[in-house]
Amino acid sequence: YGAARDSGLCVDVPQSVEVYRRETARPEPAGAARTLSLTLACFWALLANVLAMTPSRDNHWRNAYILIAVGIPLLGFITVQHGPWVGLLVLAAGCSILRWPVIYFGRWLRSKAGGYKGPAE
Repeated sequence: YGAARDSGLCVDVPQSVEVYRRETARPEPAGAARTLSLTLACFWALLANVLAMTPSRDNHWRNAYILIAVGIPLLGFITVQHGPWVGLLVLAAGCSILRWPVIYFGRWLRSKAGGYKGPAE
């Protein structure tokens, strides 16, 4: 190559795009699987946040019921695909988003068990 360049016979041969794609393609990092279940969970969280920003006459309880009805099977799907630890993380994220239904459910459970008297005991 050096002798050819010195004599003025340097010829550039265009390479196909595939060579550049192979050189610039990054391998997927370990554990960075894009699965349908986690993608749906992200859409669920996005939908929950959008619904929280919309006005509601019933304090968003109808939206909460719909999100719970969609979220429980989705949580099962995530747990089947990724295991119980990821399922617990997604459950904690869902409880963080739907905290008032969880608080009221906890109060209802305590009242059924006889341990909750109300805020002014």
